[in-house]
Amino acid sequence: MINEINTNYAKHIITIEDPIEYVHEHKMSIVEQKEI
Repeated sequence: MINEINTNYAKHIITIEDPIEYVHEHKMSIVEQKEI
């Protein structure tokens, strides 16, 4: 789902994960990944 939004829309995506399982590269969106 994140990849679909990242590829098709100019959005700001923030994920909160424990731990970060997959690093998303910026495409059309900015992806911020936070580890708790």
